[in-house]
Amino acid sequence: MAALASASSIAFGQIKAVRINSDTEVSVLKIPKFQNVLLHPLHPIFTSPDLEAVGTCPLTDILGIPVRTFRVEPRDCGELEYGLPQAFHTNREAAYLHTIIGHHVDKTTPPFGNTTYNWMTKHGPVLVARVDEAPLDAFHAEALTYYCQHVLNPQFMKYLRGGEGMELKRLYYHAKLKPVKTEEDHEAATKAREGLDKMLQNGLPPDAAHLLNQITEEKFRAFYETFREQSIEGREYYIGEEYEHISRVVLQQLKDNDRYIEMEGLRKTFTDAQLHPRPNLETLPRPWEVEALSEQLQGLNLRGNDPVTGEETEGVDCTHVTDL
Repeated sequence: MAALASASSIAFGQIKAVRINSDTEVSVLKIPKFQNVLLHPLHPIFTSPDLEAVGTCPLTDILGIPVRTFRVEPRDCGELEYGLPQAFHTNREAAYLHTIIGHHVDKTTPPFGNTTYNWMTKHGPVLVARVDEAPLDAFHAEALTYYCQHVLNPQFMKYLRGGEGMELKRLYYHAKLKPVKTEEDHEAATKAREGLDKMLQNGLPPDAAHLLNQITEEKFRAFYETFREQSIEGREYYIGEEYEHISRVVLQQLKDNDRYIEMEGLRKTFTDAQLHPRPNLETLPRPWEVEALSEQLQGLNLRGNDPVTGEETEGVDCTHVTDL
């Protein structure tokens, strides 16, 4: 099955990826949250160094499915009243893929456990593709984002509310963000920078390092199996040890436009597809079972010629996205 999934990408000369649609697109256009697409091997998501457009997701490296993201323009949803939540094309599922797990901080990189500034306020629809160019199915992306948002993020937030995390945030604010208007501000900023450098001189501080060591590929695989089983049968969803299960009965009682459930301050988006059994997932290879496209095409120069036409790549539109 894994070979078939990979071969389909080669047959089309394109790479199977996922578009995570914004909440606005899902609500207004009645389309899935996670949608399979085909991308050209020279699409900017694989080649562009522009980090404003292309996002790296180091947290997914630990989980064994390294991915990159690429912002795309929202589909036409008509005129939306300014001020309504759907007018802003929120996409928290994509945002939590960009959680900071390193120890280097500057004015553009928040401390450990936060989402990068570029993804805190700017959402919108995005493309997601595997770094190794292996086929990425919509359900793979759904499970990955779900794990980052609803299993790992509560752990990061708990750390940031603790003693070490609070001190890290305090030092960061005074050293990097707080405006320096007086001599007292300058002195406070200097002390904060010294404190921050000392705290991070040997890498991550102890509690953060311990938390990061608890995040493993094995735990994600165990979660994936539970998530997959429940999705196939349409049963209750697993949403982490700190949260209760939400019964399918409750979900089915939701109105079409009432897609948000507030639970202990956590907002979760549910799509229509998540309310019904999905037996098709029984034949879907697990993300670690698919073969990387680059491994299959050793010796073939796809980047010298267009893989679809065989022609020189100059003048070929490599940004085209084909919906599946």
